Amino acid sequence: MEDRTNPFESRRVRGLLGLSSGLIVAMVALFAFEGTTRLLVLGFAALDAVSTPFILKKVAAEGGQGNGPTTR
Repeated sequence: MEDRTNPFESRRVRGLLGLSSGLIVAMVALFAFEGTTRLLVLGFAALDAVSTPFILKKVAAEGGQGNGPTTR
């Protein structure tokens, strides 16, 4: 069996995933909303860009063996 490394162990991958998902949400906010709703969605985009790398770091540390549902 091949020994595969988890791509989420790379800080660069985690950071780029966070930035790209935050950028997508920000673009939706800029083109689809206006006023207070736009500001709220831009806040969610910033939160997503910051929190996603931390969440992916936890996933990499657990090795994907979390307490989530299992498939049979």
